[in-house]
Amino acid sequence: MAPSAEGYTPVTAAVKRRRMAAARIMSVLSVLSFCAFAVTLVYVELGNAGCWGGAFLMIASIVLVCAPGLVLFVISVWRRPAEALWLVPALVVLAFATGVALQLIPGPTCSGSG
Repeated sequence: MAPSAEGYTPVTAAVKRRRMAAARIMSVLSVLSFCAFAVTLVYVELGNAGCWGGAFLMIASIVLVCAPGLVLFVISVWRRPAEALWLVPALVVLAFATGVALQLIPGPTCSGSG
């Protein structure tokens, strides 16, 4: 398609569908990454990783899972603001469920020199 007189190519329906599909995929990946972060929180709270292992696992999870999930969230809402209508409530429910799970699980007992 040829550029218009203003110098930009008009957006066709096919391009809009691809953008909407890409935004939906990024939204789903964002929710999945935050679910993985929630699972990591519960796993560390169970004490299976030990004290220092839990700390390193949390740092790695924040860097490798939570930060990309946040980037995907921002990009998907920027590309298609209507995604926020289901994405934000889904993340709020996930945060609430994770908070309830963390309250029900006793924390790890760590003993050390400090």
